[in-house]
Amino acid sequence: MVELFALDWRLSEIAEYARWFAAPHTGTDDDRTALAGLYEELSDITGCPSAE
Repeated sequence: MVELFALDWRLSEIAEYARWFAAPHTGTDDDRTALAGLYEELSDITGCPSAE
């Protein structure tokens, strides 16, 4: 059950990042922070190292 909660949380985070990047953005520090967060979430879910 805990694994399902963790998966739900991670997918929700990825969805939030997708909404962020679907909106207009200009490459600010916030955009770079969000992109790093997205890479982290994706690497955690796939088990691959981050693309940083």
